[in-house]
Amino acid sequence: MVNLWFMAQRWQHRLWIAGKILLTVAILIFVGRQFYQDLSKPDAESLPWQPGWILLSAGLYAVFLGILTAYWRHLLHVFGERPTLWLAFRAYYVGLLGKYVPGKAWALLLRGMLVRGPNVRLGVAIYTGFYEVLTTMSAGALVAGVGLLIWPPDVSDWNWQPFWVALGLLVICIVPILPGVSNFVARRMAARFPQVEAYRLAPVRGATLALGLVLASVGWGVLGVSVWAILHSVLPAPIALTWETWGRATARSPGRPSQ
Repeated sequence: MVNLWFMAQRWQHRLWIAGKILLTVAILIFVGRQFYQDLSKPDAESLPWQPGWILLSAGLYAVFLGILTAYWRHLLHVFGERPTLWLAFRAYYVGLLGKYVPGKAWALLLRGMLVRGPNVRLGVAIYTGFYEVLTTMSAGALVAGVGLLIWPPDVSDWNWQPFWVALGLLVICIVPILPGVSNFVARRMAARFPQVEAYRLAPVRGATLALGLVLASVGWGVLGVSVWAILHSVLPAPIALTWETWGRATARSPGRPSQ
């Protein structure tokens, strides 16, 4: 019996390693495919690439992701988890590569798998990751709505006003993370799965959501400057960084990879 147990553990370990290798290969293939498609576009070769501005844009993008990582780590602390700073940042940044693999759930699953350990439960990592994503999207819709209200775009062939579209997205994204709603869902999950420790979560408070909206909004502002920098690197005529330019770039920021 002991030998059978050791054999099962060995095969489980081997399967775990094989799964990680296959996932890594899949991510590299899909990321490479995405880069190839982008660089193969007809206009890509004619763009006046300026490495300095590209590096600045990439650095600002990394800062944007760092702000979101800080909020996600704060959420983990709220729910009683204690990941190290390095572990949280590694899980967040590497987990984003999962967005290039078909199936959006891979990003959150990969993030949770990378951060889990003695001080972090997988279920809580995925739950807080989902909460952070919705908070970021809510803040993005809020920032976009304000930007589009102040500097409305000229879209004569569109029946919907972009401001109302952003407001609608804000409502859709923020309702599930409101403290009353998210706490109710957590209680229902705990009642349905009482044996699963990962769902015994601390209640979310309004201050936690407010902090996330503020941090994510600041992050979107940083991303707006990143978008301006990348445009500055490829456009023949540079665009001056004014309040209007920054606001328009922020309101139209693409966000995370494949988001």
